[in-house]
Amino acid sequence: MIIVCKIRHQVILGVVVLFVGIMPSVTGAQMASRSSLSSSSSSSSFAEIKSEKMRHVIESISSEKSYSSRDSIIASFWKELETDGSPIVERIDSDNSTKFYNVTFVWRGDSTYNPHMWWPIRDEGPKDTEFVHVPDTDIWYKTVTLPAGARISYQIVPNTLVVDGKAVRRKMLTDAKGDPLNKNRWMDSSRIKEGSYYSTVELPGATPQPYVRTDSSVFVGQLTTHNYKSKAWKNTRRITVYAPHGYESAKSDSRMNRDDSVDVKKYPVLVLFDEDFYIYRAGIKTIMDNMIAARVIPPMIVVLIANPSAASRAAELTCNPDFTEGLAKEFMPWVRDNYPITDDPDKTLIGGASYGGLAGAYAALKYPAVFGKVLSQSGSFWWSPTRNIHTPELYNEFSESEWLIKEYVKSPKKPIEFYLDAGIFEISLTNDGGGILDTNRHMRDVLQAKGYKVTHKEFIGGHDFFSWRGTLSDGLIVLLGVDSGLK
Repeated sequence: MIIVCKIRHQVILGVVVLFVGIMPSVTGAQMASRSSLSSSSSSSSFAEIKSEKMRHVIESISSEKSYSSRDSIIASFWKELETDGSPIVERIDSDNSTKFYNVTFVWRGDSTYNPHMWWPIRDEGPKDTEFVHVPDTDIWYKTVTLPAGARISYQIVPNTLVVDGKAVRRKMLTDAKGDPLNKNRWMDSSRIKEGSYYSTVELPGATPQPYVRTDSSVFVGQLTTHNYKSKAWKNTRRITVYAPHGYESAKSDSRMNRDDSVDVKKYPVLVLFDEDFYIYRAGIKTIMDNMIAARVIPPMIVVLIANPSAASRAAELTCNPDFTEGLAKEFMPWVRDNYPITDDPDKTLIGGASYGGLAGAYAALKYPAVFGKVLSQSGSFWWSPTRNIHTPELYNEFSESEWLIKEYVKSPKKPIEFYLDAGIFEISLTNDGGGILDTNRHMRDVLQAKGYKVTHKEFIGGHDFFSWRGTLSDGLIVLLGVDSGLK
């Protein structure tokens, strides 16, 4: 990553980012016409380039009349990025007390490409994610202005299909690849294939994530996978359970003393939805091992519930009474039959990210005697039955959102504690208050007004497990910490 400091620039709160990918280099002989660069560039267009580094490179190219000199400047630009890495990060010098950075991502390819960003920042469509091509070169760039402390993961889509002014998101997700010139890679080990990694940006001031890296000095727990067939849910799914170091001996004691009056150790339990994301992207096992070793939380069991399909996820996790009844009355008893977990709701946590946070808050409302604490990461509290894109037959753009928040308004206060978080990039672009950031703030306000104990945090990031893997620890310390300084 290249960091350049002190750009004098009036700051407009927004996002400017540059990513770089590698395609075959374009030489002078391959260029049909070089004169268009200087003829199409002017001092006014240069002034619109927010990145000082890119402005200098483009001005240098346009000032050269010799093809070989232009090729030399372009080659030097790519060589520097290959050495220093991307993106280009430039601090903006302003009178504002909040520090901002211009972050520039670059893609390498000729004019036949159509690169776009795939990132956790809300956008209004292709115009917000598309790269700018420097004429008669193999340089594409995208600049975004981000506040200090920002943390995001991203990929680049080399050729984005745009239909009727809208990018085809499913194809973007399939074609997205990591930035080959960014040395900071976050691997998604559930997709072992070339380019399946995510590239990352962590600006100066990013909140530390002390528990996400493997530490060979700590005792490790174990992951066990079950094939769970449910009568209540009418399907079969994968269930993965994390058990801490020393669990085997505790399990043996539990079995030997099940019918005795001996006080058997019963573990606190955390139930999370979206099993694969928490295992492969968040790295739940490493996080739990490190937190338990650091004694910031007690040894505990984590139960991770997989989704049989994307369709079932959309149906089950959106305040589904049948699914939630099966969760409380069939699934949790199965867990207790197989693992020595507590039946104390104050030590039984439920939650997840996005729809998972929504599902956890709904389960606690309906069954507070089972689930006494909710850990919600960017919970989808905007949801309502008639504002759900997954059920287009019911969709009504004029209907109200925030169905679950209204249920909490109507319901008597229950014995539940909440941890809620959301990223500042999870905003509503239509100013209707319906974004994840806005609705989490509303959920916080409603819960506090009802007298609930609520911890609410906002992080400088988006809808992204690269941020959630860190805030997961915050939520666990708040809700179950041995000695919580966050409460």
